[in-house]
Amino acid sequence: MGVRRVDTSFGSFYYRHGTVDMNAVSPNFEAPIQHFMKLEKGVFLDVGAHIGRYTVQIARELDGTVLAFEPHPENYALLLRNIELNGLSNVKAFPYAASDVNGFSSLWGWENDAYEKGMYTLRYGEDGPKGWKFVEKVKTVRVDDIIEELGITDVRLVKLDVEGFEYRVLKGMPRILREARPRIAFEGSLLPELTEFLNGFGYSVKHYPGVQMNLGEPV
Repeated sequence: MGVRRVDTSFGSFYYRHGTVDMNAVSPNFEAPIQHFMKLEKGVFLDVGAHIGRYTVQIARELDGTVLAFEPHPENYALLLRNIELNGLSNVKAFPYAASDVNGFSSLWGWENDAYEKGMYTLRYGEDGPKGWKFVEKVKTVRVDDIIEELGITDVRLVKLDVEGFEYRVLKGMPRILREARPRIAFEGSLLPELTEFLNGFGYSVKHYPGVQMNLGEPV
C-alpha cells in the first residue's frame, strides 16, 4: 500500500493503492446516485468525508461552501491534501465526528483494516465487539451547533457515511432539517427508526440497494 495520485474529470486525488480508496476515486463510484450528488449553490455537508471524493467533486462546481467532517486522522490528512491539491478555497474541514452530543467518543475500526480504510464508526460506544479495534478518542459535535457558530443557513445537500451512526448524526441536526430542509444521502440499511425520524420532518426516503444508499427529500 502506497499513496498515489489520480486525475479525473471530477477532481484530482491522492489515494492509498490497494485499499477502498480506489473505489472512492473511480468514475463508477455509487453511480446510481450520482444524479443526486450535484449542487450549484448553497452549502454541502460531507459528514464522514473519508479522503474527499464528494467534498472535491462538489466543491469544484459549487458557488457556496462545503463543510467536511472526518474524524479518522489518516483519512483526515488525505482529505486536507486533496482539498489543497484541487486548490479549493470554499471548503472548511473538521477533524470531528458528528453526533447528537458535543464531547468525546471512541472511534472503532475493523481489526484487519489494511483494505477497508473507510470502515470507522462511533456506534459501539466504549465497548467494541469482536473483530473491531479501538482507534482513538475523537471529538464529537452536533452539526446544528457548528452551523449556528458559523452563521450558515443555506444548507442544501447533506451526505452521511458514518457506518451505522446515521440516526445519532441526524438527531444532532434537527434545526437544519426543519429550517434549511436539504436533500440527504446516507449510507446503509434503511432502518425503521431512520424512516420514522425523517418522515417526522416531512421527508420521503428511497433506498438504493445496489449501492446501499438512501436518498431523502423534503415533500
